[in-house]
Amino acid sequence: MKIEEYIHKNKKELDSQLPDREKLWNSIENSLLQKRVKRLQIIRWVAASVMVLLVVGSLIRHELIINDQLTSLSKINKELGKKELDYKNKIATKWTQFASIKAGESPIEPMLIDELKNLDTLYLKGLEEIENTGYNERAVVILLKTYEKRLRIIEQLIYEKQKQRNYENKNIQVEI
Repeated sequence: MKIEEYIHKNKKELDSQLPDREKLWNSIENSLLQKRVKRLQIIRWVAASVMVLLVVGSLIRHELIINDQLTSLSKINKELGKKELDYKNKIATKWTQFASIKAGESPIEPMLIDELKNLDTLYLKGLEEIENTGYNERAVVILLKTYEKRLRIIEQLIYEKQKQRNYENKNIQVEI
């Protein structure tokens, strides 16, 4: 009610006032500018979100590809996996036996260790070949042969270490 009374009393003054056109246009321009700024901010957020999703997606894809890569013969078939596991267990047992022998380093030990590293490299290349070309009997045979060679080399390392220990024990007895 008070508003209606105010309008009736001041009707002449209200009708005679002219609007401030510059102030109105400035207000309109500011609101349009704010809408543009908000639109740009939204576009930037959307673009940043899309980029983050693309990067995360590509990283996840990369991880899945790496996880799916052939890392052992067990991914080819179960029988090969069993053979490989048997070789790995034998190698681990022999390596533990080698590591438990207390003796100095034999002269050919570094050479045999390097040969083991070369066999590891050969094994990885064989896996890569199988992955690139598909199942390949020749490559599978090579991979199994690397396990056999590892066993022989570790047995040779054990023999050399025992020989070195015997030599050291013989020298200790001679000095006494």
